[in-house]
Amino acid sequence: MQDEPVLTKGPNAYDQYAVAMNQVIRYKEFYYAYYHASAFADWHEWTTNVAVSSDLIHWTKFTGNPIVGGNKSSGILVDDGTGYRLYTMHPSVNVFLPTRLPK
Repeated sequence: MQDEPVLTKGPNAYDQYAVAMNQVIRYKEFYYAYYHASAFADWHEWTTNVAVSSDLIHWTKFTGNPIVGGNKSSGILVDDGTGYRLYTMHPSVNVFLPTRLPK
Protein backbone atom coordinates (compact mmCIF):
# COMPACT_ATOMS: atom_id res chain seq x y z
CA MET A 1 0.00 0.00 0.00
CA GLN A 2 1.26 3.47 -0.87
CA ASP A 3 0.02 7.03 -1.18
CA GLU A 4 1.50 7.58 -4.63
CA PRO A 5 -0.45 6.45 -7.72
CA VAL A 6 1.01 3.45 -9.52
CA LEU A 7 0.38 5.13 -12.88
CA THR A 8 1.02 8.86 -13.05
CA LYS A 9 0.15 11.60 -15.52
CA GLY A 10 2.67 12.59 -18.19
CA PRO A 11 5.37 13.10 -19.18
CA ASN A 12 3.89 12.82 -22.69
CA ALA A 13 1.20 15.14 -23.99
CA TYR A 14 -1.47 12.43 -24.48
CA ASP A 15 -1.80 11.84 -20.71
CA GLN A 16 -0.58 15.07 -19.14
CA TYR A 17 -3.91 16.03 -17.51
CA ALA A 18 -5.67 12.80 -16.55
CA VAL A 19 -5.04 9.07 -16.16
CA ALA A 20 -7.64 6.51 -15.10
CA MET A 21 -7.07 2.77 -15.09
CA ASN A 22 -9.84 0.60 -16.55
CA GLN A 23 -8.55 -2.95 -16.41
CA VAL A 24 -5.52 -4.98 -15.37
CA ILE A 25 -4.99 -8.41 -16.88
CA ARG A 26 -2.27 -10.97 -16.40
CA TYR A 27 -0.81 -12.49 -19.53
CA LYS A 28 2.02 -14.97 -19.04
CA GLU A 29 4.50 -13.35 -16.61
CA PHE A 30 3.33 -9.72 -17.03
CA TYR A 31 0.40 -7.52 -16.07
CA TYR A 32 -1.15 -5.17 -18.60
CA ALA A 33 -3.10 -2.08 -17.61
CA TYR A 34 -5.58 -0.60 -20.03
CA TYR A 35 -6.25 3.00 -19.11
CA HIS A 36 -7.72 6.16 -20.50
CA ALA A 37 -6.02 9.51 -20.47
CA SER A 38 -6.51 13.10 -21.54
CA ALA A 39 -4.17 15.68 -23.05
CA PHE A 40 -6.56 18.50 -22.13
CA ALA A 41 -7.11 20.36 -18.86
CA ASP A 42 -10.89 20.32 -19.38
CA TRP A 43 -10.83 16.57 -20.28
CA HIS A 44 -12.82 17.14 -23.48
CA GLU A 45 -11.06 14.34 -25.34
CA TRP A 46 -9.75 10.96 -24.20
CA THR A 47 -7.52 8.18 -25.53
CA THR A 48 -7.05 4.49 -24.73
CA ASN A 49 -3.59 3.38 -23.65
CA VAL A 50 -1.66 0.43 -22.23
CA ALA A 51 1.14 -0.05 -19.70
CA VAL A 52 3.01 -3.17 -18.55
CA SER A 53 4.29 -4.32 -15.15
CA SER A 54 5.92 -7.39 -13.65
CA ASP A 55 4.96 -6.52 -10.05
CA LEU A 56 1.75 -4.39 -10.18
CA ILE A 57 3.69 -1.48 -8.65
CA HIS A 58 6.15 -0.32 -11.30
CA TRP A 59 4.52 0.37 -14.68
CA THR A 60 6.01 1.16 -18.07
CA LYS A 61 3.77 2.96 -20.54
CA PHE A 62 3.76 1.60 -24.09
CA THR A 63 5.83 3.87 -26.35
CA GLY A 64 3.14 3.55 -29.05
CA ASN A 65 0.42 5.12 -26.86
CA PRO A 66 -2.25 6.07 -27.44
CA ILE A 67 -3.37 2.78 -28.93
CA VAL A 68 -6.77 4.30 -29.73
CA GLY A 69 -7.37 8.02 -30.20
CA GLY A 70 -10.29 10.03 -31.51
CA ASN A 71 -12.04 10.38 -28.14
CA LYS A 72 -12.54 6.61 -27.83
CA SER A 73 -11.65 5.57 -24.31
CA SER A 74 -12.31 3.36 -21.31
CA GLY A 75 -10.82 0.33 -23.03
CA ILE A 76 -11.50 -3.24 -21.92
CA LEU A 77 -9.70 -6.25 -23.42
CA VAL A 78 -11.87 -9.37 -23.86
CA ASP A 79 -10.69 -12.88 -24.77
CA ASP A 80 -13.36 -14.30 -27.09
CA GLY A 81 -11.85 -17.81 -27.07
CA THR A 82 -9.99 -17.39 -30.36
CA GLY A 83 -8.27 -14.05 -29.78
CA TYR A 84 -8.65 -10.72 -28.10
CA ARG A 85 -11.05 -7.87 -28.77
CA LEU A 86 -10.53 -4.35 -27.49
CA TYR A 87 -13.75 -2.56 -26.59
CA THR A 88 -13.89 1.16 -25.86
CA MET A 89 -16.87 2.44 -23.91
CA HIS A 90 -16.69 6.23 -24.31
CA PRO A 91 -18.53 8.03 -25.82
CA SER A 92 -20.09 4.90 -27.34
CA VAL A 93 -19.16 1.23 -27.52
CA ASN A 94 -16.61 0.41 -30.24
CA VAL A 95 -14.82 -2.88 -30.90
CA PHE A 96 -11.36 -3.24 -32.39
CA LEU A 97 -10.44 -6.58 -34.01
CA PRO A 98 -8.20 -8.43 -33.95
CA THR A 99 -6.04 -7.52 -31.02
CA ARG A 100 -4.25 -10.83 -31.00
CA LEU A 101 -1.55 -11.83 -28.57
CA PRO A 102 0.43 -15.01 -29.17
CA LYS A 103 -0.92 -17.89 -27.08
